[in-house]
Amino acid sequence: MKSIKYILFLITLLYKTGANAQQPAHSYPEPSTTTNVITIYTPNNTPVTAYEWASGEWTEEYKDSIKSYWLNAYNSITFIDEATCKYNCHAYAWAGRTNIMIYMDQVTKYWSPLDKSYIEVSDPSIATHVYYGVRDHSAKTTATSNYFESKWGPDCLFYHHKDDSPYLTDDLHYYVRTPTITGAKVVCTSGTQFTVSSNVPSGYTWTCSSNLTAGAASGYSKTFSAANGSVSAAGWVAVNFGGATVKYDVWVGAPPALTDIYSENGTYCEAGTYTDWIVSNCSSSSNVYFSAYDNEEGVSGDIINTWCSGNYGYGSIYFSEPGNYYVSAWSSNACGNNSSNPIWYSHGNPNPYIFRVYSYSLSFNPKTNEIEIEFDSGQSAKSASANNQFTVTILDNNNTARSQNSYSGKNFAVPVSSLSDGTYDVKISDGNMTATKQLVIKR
Repeated sequence: MKSIKYILFLITLLYKTGANAQQPAHSYPEPSTTTNVITIYTPNNTPVTAYEWASGEWTEEYKDSIKSYWLNAYNSITFIDEATCKYNCHAYAWAGRTNIMIYMDQVTKYWSPLDKSYIEVSDPSIATHVYYGVRDHSAKTTATSNYFESKWGPDCLFYHHKDDSPYLTDDLHYYVRTPTITGAKVVCTSGTQFTVSSNVPSGYTWTCSSNLTAGAASGYSKTFSAANGSVSAAGWVAVNFGGATVKYDVWVGAPPALTDIYSENGTYCEAGTYTDWIVSNCSSSSNVYFSAYDNEEGVSGDIINTWCSGNYGYGSIYFSEPGNYYVSAWSSNACGNNSSNPIWYSHGNPNPYIFRVYSYSLSFNPKTNEIEIEFDSGQSAKSASANNQFTVTILDNNNTARSQNSYSGKNFAVPVSSLSDGTYDVKISDGNMTATKQLVIKR
């Protein structure tokens, strides 16, 4: 019986060293286990699907037997914990859990480019975790060089030399917890201090982009300043250790000139409404400012809710009065501003373009069977001047045009005797702007 078990052990050992399988070397039937699907999280809060043990376990006889197998197979290994179906190598190494299973498709999240909880290093002496790549195995490093702690499939947890286990070492990857750099996102000539987290491996070095100059260091911190003669541009500071680099992006100097400005609401709006505006080339470390002013009427829009995110700046403008407005924007940061060179709303034209704000009312006069349309008096020389030509279209509930005619001036009446009582949409257009309001005809 012992010889049969030993042959099975050798077959399993050979299989595990040349493939990914994690099957124990035994002739005992595997227990029937049940698990519950749960979600755990990486240190950087990425969700990981795991399987929490609920029931089913090896017999004590098997636990003793498999422990003896492995201790006889590798003389230099040290037993830590008994064989169990409750957890596997990935759960122990990466989540520190002894009651769940984490599989290959999920464990890689711990060092994925989107999560970055861990970073790969080429120096094993500073690593805290090891992944066996195609061999689908994980381990924790120890204070002794080349010695790991790992759970061998559903078998025991051992302390062992990297070469003393059933897993080939032809695809080892070493990792450490990714250090973080903190500091301002803008660097001026006066200098900015940056600090790396204390989990950074010893022997690390600081580097920076060519438009920065490194200054004094103190503990985990180092000061960088904008290099003499450097122009405003993106830059970075970084810490380097064990063949790995952690980079922190910054902006050096005053903010760049904004490159575009447009309204998400088109080229006009109705007075008494908000419009949302976007500018391009606004770094997230900057503040953005908008201006909206009608030179003829001497009125301005109210600017609210401005911010920058990514490469864009955002703001809302409330236009309480009708008029023809010139809209501009500029940005600033800790190093300066570009208010002397703002971006003007141009709507694709070479010169600033007027953003039109209109205001009008319409009502049904049952005595004359007409819709009376009146533009705000503040626009008598603008959107509704005597020379303006308007097209008025009346649409029914089926969006069918029931009437369409042209009119001029700031006040005019539209006959609707042919229309029955009901609710209609009245659309007014002058070729540049189009406005629609709902109207109830009731005689």
